[in-house]
Amino acid sequence: MLAIFLGLAIVTGVVSWQILSSVTEEQANTPRATAVPPAYIWEAGEYLSAVFVPDGRLAVASSYQTTILSFPDNQPLTFFPAGGYLAVSPDSLWLAVGQRGTVRIYDLASGKLRAYLVCWLPPEGWIEMWLAFSPDGRTLALTEANPAHGPEVQLWDVANQRQLWSVRIDDPAITVARQLAFSPDGRYIAVTTLPGGSLAD
Repeated sequence: MLAIFLGLAIVTGVVSWQILSSVTEEQANTPRATAVPPAYIWEAGEYLSAVFVPDGRLAVASSYQTTILSFPDNQPLTFFPAGGYLAVSPDSLWLAVGQRGTVRIYDLASGKLRAYLVCWLPPEGWIEMWLAFSPDGRTLALTEANPAHGPEVQLWDVANQRQLWSVRIDDPAITVARQLAFSPDGRYIAVTTLPGGSLAD
């Protein structure tokens, strides 16, 4: 049985920088805040989501399209006709694109649509979704930042296109389940939550 670890956190964004390999042991053992400029900045439109493919390519999604780019030279390689919020399976087989209560799962190599999951009723507007594949790539976990249905986590069998499990976080102070991640052995999911009755800007 898959267990869930729930952590209370207000998370408004994630920024990724190039990791520096020249950190000394003394620096690694000394906690400190360091301002590091981003390694790459693209002014190429409004993206909702970005995720690296395990082979080093980069997937970026607007509200209407997902593009696979070579990295770091930013050359478009493949286009998918759906945009939204992204996850890529660890084996690079699947690309999941979540939008408005649904998830489309594409074969990353061929570009063909392999699954269409209806997870929630479509909200009136765009609402953030978070998706994560299990380490074996067979299960997709997802949440949607929609107070209308509360803090819920769903698990889906990717190959068979069926929902395996759904859990609501039973805490009146928590209104939304947000980012989530599987543990390396696939036995646990960590989920961040948002209290207070409204979404963070």
